[in-house]
Amino acid sequence: MSDTRIASNPHVLPLQRAASDEEPNKWEPPGGGCDDDDESILHAAARELWEEAGLQAARIGGPVGDPYFFTLSDGKLGSDGRSEDQISRRITVSGI
Repeated sequence: MSDTRIASNPHVLPLQRAASDEEPNKWEPPGGGCDDDDESILHAAARELWEEAGLQAARIGGPVGDPYFFTLSDGKLGSDGRSEDQISRRITVSGI
């Protein structure tokens, strides 16, 4: 994440899950999946950042590192029959 007001180095933004969550108090970066009304995967990333951290994406850069493909812990594929994937991107936020 980058502060748009000043030159800064990228930072990872970890969020802590709620104590009542299925994985209580776990720290992880914001993320999620595409909803049917998301125009693109980039719109989904901006929406998830807003929903989970209350931050507005000012710019979304290209992928960082290689995508990671996996199946769910029970060995099943995602709900739509495909494997899940994780693509990390650099996101510049505004208003912080």
